[in-house]
Amino acid sequence: MRSGIDLSLPRYYFVTILTKYKKHLLGELREAEVKLSSIGAIADRCLRKIPEIYPFTGLEGHIIMPDHLHCVIEIKKGADFTKSLSHILQFYKRQVTLEMRKTIEQPPDILWGRSFWARAFSRVDELCAYQKYMIENPLKASLSRQKIAS
Repeated sequence: MRSGIDLSLPRYYFVTILTKYKKHLLGELREAEVKLSSIGAIADRCLRKIPEIYPFTGLEGHIIMPDHLHCVIEIKKGADFTKSLSHILQFYKRQVTLEMRKTIEQPPDILWGRSFWARAFSRVDELCAYQKYMIENPLKASLSRQKIAS
């Protein structure tokens, strides 16, 4: 988690969450797309539910990669400030883990890395830049892989 940031203020947050030891548990990169694993599908479904569970939030984009995910979460004005981004992400990680353990035959002992990385911002042009980054992330990862292989 990024220190020195009040994670309950109304603004956008670009978030990165890693799997434990950066294991490829959420899917696999094929060409320029990510084919989600069963765990990745659970992670995607739970991420999309955040605005339902926390109505003072918005999910402004996300991408799930094989070993991490990026998302932009908006905490809106008038929000319940007792529920910070840390609280929301802790709840999210716990929900994914619980659902994974209920539905996956041999789930990993630990799915998530210890914390998360977040950058707060408020300008719409930054939102657009992060959304573009998330859209391009699988393509860039695929090109990087091809470069290493050749």
